[in-house]
Amino acid sequence: MQFVMPQEALRYDFLLNGIFVAAALHRSTIVSEPEARGYFNIAMELYDRASRSFRIHLGRMDPTTHHVLYIYSSMTAFINIAFSQCNFSEGNELNTLSTVAVAFDLLNGSVNIAKTDFQGLLDSPVPIRAYLNYGLASPFALQPDTRTALSRLHDLNELYHSSRYQGTAPASSDELGVATTWFDDTSSATSMASATTPLSDTPSTSSITATTPWKVAVGLLQHCFAEEQRAILRAFCFVFPGGAGPDFVAAVKASDPMALLILMHWTVLVERAGNEFWWAKDLGTRLAIGIWKAMQLSRPRSCSPVLLTPEWGESIAWVCGQLRLPEFGRA
Repeated sequence: MQFVMPQEALRYDFLLNGIFVAAALHRSTIVSEPEARGYFNIAMELYDRASRSFRIHLGRMDPTTHHVLYIYSSMTAFINIAFSQCNFSEGNELNTLSTVAVAFDLLNGSVNIAKTDFQGLLDSPVPIRAYLNYGLASPFALQPDTRTALSRLHDLNELYHSSRYQGTAPASSDELGVATTWFDDTSSATSMASATTPLSDTPSTSSITATTPWKVAVGLLQHCFAEEQRAILRAFCFVFPGGAGPDFVAAVKASDPMALLILMHWTVLVERAGNEFWWAKDLGTRLAIGIWKAMQLSRPRSCSPVLLTPEWGESIAWVCGQLRLPEFGRA
């Protein structure tokens, strides 16, 4: 990426502007006012230019532009998060949750772009082959407390969907909409997300007889923890948004408590990655608090008995312990 991306950026203005956006945002976080605000404003202007150009090229995608469009679509997710790191992007932890949900949309969009010619992407200079080896990391090498936490999460997910769908009608879209007000304040990246992968506002309500919803997400999360411990691929945890799938993202937006609990476990990895990547600094902690607040907003409509089990509280307490947060899960 240190060589291919700059070279391609000289040919495609949206990629060049994307690089400048990231640089301006980074600069904004390390200088004082009024210089910092100036860099932030420049980043906003360049991001708008890049987004317009990207949408034009996306409509004309061919084998020569496929990998470049994939690179930029992936970049936008992290650029969107980087905007929230600047001192001038006002908001609370719930806004952090909405920002991350949009980033998930963007990464799902990049997955859709990849699928249009996956073999072509493998043959391109993009180093995507390395990430196909994520299954090589053994979860048995994880720390005992992490293995216990992920096993508990798996069991809670199975139990949650069993109690929710067996003899219980799925929640209506109106009921789901009650808890989505926190997501109304979308960022400028929303238009990019809709250009790549339009999503439903409600989670899938397909039968669990075939497969439990979000079982794949929990399994991928386990692989992310295992890869993080293996420490061969940097920040492997950021493959989770694209792998979790659009149904999972829609459930997060709808404040489904089980989806939020799964996402809360992901924040542990995000917080660790924040020690290395400036755009993710303290992101895990802010996101975990935002998830907890969203859980409280959705509590009036959350009737699953799973939420009242000791295991539910233990899961939240484990996340809090990893992030060195007060155990708000026991409040």
